[in-house]
Amino acid sequence: MDVLQVHVTTAGPFSKRGTYRVSVVLYEGYQPVESAPGVQVCASTGKRLVTPPGTTAGGAGATQAGEDVSDSTAAGAASSPGVARFNETLSLKGVRLASSTQLVFELYMAKPGLAGLPTKEVLVAWTVAPLLQNGQVFPGQQSMPLFRLPLMLTAQRKFTFDHALLDFKLAQYRGAPGDVELAAGASAAAGGGAGVGAGVGLEDIPGVPSEAWVRVQRGVPPADPYTPGDGFVVTVDGGRFLPCSVTITKVIGSVWSSNGALLAGPFEGVALPDSDVHNPSYSCTATLGSSQNGTRFEDPTATLMLQVSSTATRMHLDR
Repeated sequence: MDVLQVHVTTAGPFSKRGTYRVSVVLYEGYQPVESAPGVQVCASTGKRLVTPPGTTAGGAGATQAGEDVSDSTAAGAASSPGVARFNETLSLKGVRLASSTQLVFELYMAKPGLAGLPTKEVLVAWTVAPLLQNGQVFPGQQSMPLFRLPLMLTAQRKFTFDHALLDFKLAQYRGAPGDVELAAGASAAAGGGAGVGAGVGLEDIPGVPSEAWVRVQRGVPPADPYTPGDGFVVTVDGGRFLPCSVTITKVIGSVWSSNGALLAGPFEGVALPDSDVHNPSYSCTATLGSSQNGTRFEDPTATLMLQVSSTATRMHLDR
């Protein structure tokens, strides 16, 4: 699973006074990525009070009731007229990033209400940024222009919103989403501050270098739905970081149902003689679920199981 950290720095300058916040949403192509359990595809910053040049921060309705706008935020708005300073890191996790994945920023605003009464927050601007370049997230500080509505990624012509810019940084981690805190701590220890920017290239498993991971890119999955009888191909390229006690290994694959019935397989592949013992190459391929080879199955609980077997050194036991 990929964990994408978005550090939103500033946005502006804006010509209208009010509270602003930025929401980030992952898009696959031109459609928002669907959320699922354990997957976070959108996040939002806190609200910031913005006072454009020539206006005052005092007076009725300066801060709306129920708004989470701190004194330091108000002070920051006074020191940088028209600019919203967020300095917040947002995390999106559980989604494999691809060359077609885009990050959409949505800017929301609420105008000051009369007598301190809150007003409705509305979407006022947006921008979009590509994520990957040569399989890695774009490094360093980025500035993107904010556009006026409507939010149309396919629009040939876009108009700027207040000639404002959005500044942000990106950092990517691969592995279990629950290990993000470890990665952020490792990045901070390396001099990355809040774990943004310097975190690019680090991994979220301490002690495992970035070079140990296989970098892959994928395109958009085919739109045609899978139908029983089409079949699919399972390919096991190899193993990585096997225990130091192994000798020659082989991988055995099979497909089982939830009630323990064997649906397909077994198929196996032995490690190639010229491959590393601890990082073997199997080059094992099997076509499953095809009516042509007699392994067609329609059980929705079908689960692929891969087992690695080896003879341990000095023990002569198959494991």
